[in-house]
Amino acid sequence: MTPKGIMSVLTTSLALVSSGGVMADESASLKEAGRQVESDVRSTGEGIADTARGIGRTLSEGARTAGHRIEEAGRAAEPDARQAWQRLKESATSLGRGVRAFFARLVEK
Repeated sequence: MTPKGIMSVLTTSLALVSSGGVMADESASLKEAGRQVESDVRSTGEGIADTARGIGRTLSEGARTAGHRIEEAGRAAEPDARQAWQRLKESATSLGRGVRAFFARLVEK
């Protein structure tokens, strides 16, 4: 039953009890049923709070796990990045030597 439905049952029960239209025997059982509904509403609220906490923990752990995986991927890619940088540096050095040699030959002639 939805919380709205529970509240309407509780309200109706309390209205009948307060109106005096219910006999004493029925009044006691009706009050007990009203207390039971009230108790169920409270426990439903606690269940919702527990569910929200669980969702929060799940999101937190998911973010932590994703962070670890990204960090591991960065470490795994590090050697390749170093090799690529080393190759770029060697290419630039080679290009510089080639350009210098070209102009040195022009000047010699």
